[in-house]
Amino acid sequence: MAPVASQPMGAGSGASRKAWATSAALSRGINLTVYAAPREGDWGLRMDDQWIDTLAQAGFRSVRLSVRWSNHAAASPDALLDEAFARRIDRVVDALLARDLRVVMNMSFYSQLSGWPLDEGEAPVAARVVRTRFINIWRQLARRHAHRSDRLVFELYNAPQGPPQQWNSLAAAALAGIRQSNPVRIVVIAPLRNEASHLADLSLPRDPHLVVAIHNREPRTFTNQGLPWFAGSDKWLGTHCCDEAQRVSLERNLDLAKAWSDAHRYPLWLGSFGAASTAPMESRARYLRLMREAAEARGMAWAHADFAANFNVRDPPLDSGIYDVVKRQWHRPLLDALLGP
Repeated sequence: MAPVASQPMGAGSGASRKAWATSAALSRGINLTVYAAPREGDWGLRMDDQWIDTLAQAGFRSVRLSVRWSNHAAASPDALLDEAFARRIDRVVDALLARDLRVVMNMSFYSQLSGWPLDEGEAPVAARVVRTRFINIWRQLARRHAHRSDRLVFELYNAPQGPPQQWNSLAAAALAGIRQSNPVRIVVIAPLRNEASHLADLSLPRDPHLVVAIHNREPRTFTNQGLPWFAGSDKWLGTHCCDEAQRVSLERNLDLAKAWSDAHRYPLWLGSFGAASTAPMESRARYLRLMREAAEARGMAWAHADFAANFNVRDPPLDSGIYDVVKRQWHRPLLDALLGP
């Protein structure tokens, strides 16, 4: 793939007014991960159109819609999208936009790109086409959505992995494909693993219409307690939040991101934060309020980790997010922590 010039982060660099305005307009958001499963329903959830009204009525202003596009595209280099699936996502995007919600459409869980074992139900492809498919998926998505409102934002990838030079090159190539049909649409790019500590390794393409995303999982002994994919996390069960040391840990990444944003003049978006449903409820609420207040004090829009599945996305209890999909009701302490006074 041809390299795309990266703009040095110094004098003369910075985002457009449109990028800053779009980042601010994302405001208070939430993640919707039902389509991040290999197939809809694999993780116990299927999309319910009523959720869209529920989100809008609660007062959220944006939705981060994660989609495992790699599992709904041909295994060949052209990665031709499954039209029926793509139309389903089209309908969800249009319904969200119709309720005046901003949409950040994100590609997630392309396991081979990330170097992860395949999930059950995930189709393998030849190693030589993995990166080409990523670019071509975005080229197709960009053409497909070119006519849609600027309230639709593209996010290249969730938690990119690997050496920073490889990710910087791939992100630039995918962005170039998007720009063929969407010259000024806002695109979100993340550093490796969406971690603020990797912002220094991020080399942004020469493009003013960008927003940079981080996630924040600190303090991990609280947020990740009891999660089976973190070795030893059972020892953290029952951990409460938030004492002074936890507050410092919670704010450290936000301060790092704010300093990077001030220096390089690109807006930072906190695209995901939350605590496992295995954490004590009152501490989850306290943590969410602290994180929300800390992000907003630093001028960052944010999105809570998930609407229904929360951190247990691979096998979620149906009441594990901030919304109980069985009882069709919010966990009120959590919702108030995010949107209340």
